[in-house]
Amino acid sequence: MKKKITTTLLIALLLFIAGCGPSPEEVATMTASAWTPTPKPTSTPPATPTPTPIPYDMTVRVTDADGNPIAGASVTVGDGDPILTDASGATSWINLDPPDGTVKVSVTGYFASEQTFSLNRGPNEVVVALERDPNGLPASLACAPGETPLYVEDFQDGNAQGMDVVNFKAGGWSIGPAPDLAENSVMTLALPDSYGGRVSENEQAGVADVFPENAVWRFRLQITGPGTYVFFWQKAQGPYPSDAGQADWSRYMIHLGTTAGGRGDRASALIREQPPVAPFVIADRIVDYLRASVWTLVEISAFEGNVKVWLNGKEVSDYVDPQPMPGGGFGIGTELVKSGAIAYYDNISVCGLSAPFASMYVAP
Repeated sequence: MKKKITTTLLIALLLFIAGCGPSPEEVATMTASAWTPTPKPTSTPPATPTPTPIPYDMTVRVTDADGNPIAGASVTVGDGDPILTDASGATSWINLDPPDGTVKVSVTGYFASEQTFSLNRGPNEVVVALERDPNGLPASLACAPGETPLYVEDFQDGNAQGMDVVNFKAGGWSIGPAPDLAENSVMTLALPDSYGGRVSENEQAGVADVFPENAVWRFRLQITGPGTYVFFWQKAQGPYPSDAGQADWSRYMIHLGTTAGGRGDRASALIREQPPVAPFVIADRIVDYLRASVWTLVEISAFEGNVKVWLNGKEVSDYVDPQPMPGGGFGIGTELVKSGAIAYYDNISVCGLSAPFASMYVAP
């Protein structure tokens, strides 16, 4: 009896468990994929990156015929903007495209040069050796030892650096051969008769760059007729406060005349202008004067308020300004020049001073 009860309970338990699982119909409809083990994922190898091409880089090194570096040379690659060489005579470009091209180099005192280049990937060096122009003025000769070249123009390339009125041949200005040497290019002023012997303010040849207070201005000048030939410097475009009040603008100026004795309409003088503080002051009359058809080296120095003027190495003016004016640009003009008279300018330079000035004039 006991055995029969146990068997009955076992059968009932099996029926209960069977009722909890899938029915035979459900088992029959199951897909084979439900019973297939899930495969392990496979790894995809990373894509191989495309290597970046090595760029074309170039350094241009400018030297003289002896291999000495030339600082301040203008270097142009293709149609790009010019870049100046540093103290080592070099300037560089990176990632040039295309690798072939033309480099142009120019600097005062040397003949301009143009040459082609073909670069390899990576760094490249192109050396441009310039030939000395016997009629030019290198920066190394424009300033004395201890002076700092700030501006040098010898006109040998047919342009006047920073002087648009000259480059556009306005107001009687031009660049052409010197009267005594056709191979030497100079800046020329031949005023039209209608100008009455005077260059108007807006047609003066000048450079607006602000040069320091302590500097020396040099240029060569030859004239063919009577008049007063004007050079001004340290032109500040105020207004600005000064020790004596507000100034609208200021400048120093020399009238280089063709009459001896320091008197008269065509006499020489050192002028100081600082309106309205000092509208027009003759700071010093200069007895010396310009001679026609003779080159005159004009040197003007300003150092710690002491302004001096030298003509062919001779000091002709020494003025100590009690209120030194700030630095500024320079310009060139005329007053009362006889009709038909021509002025020739050559080798204009500005050099910074760190000590009192001494003339560079050497007698021919």
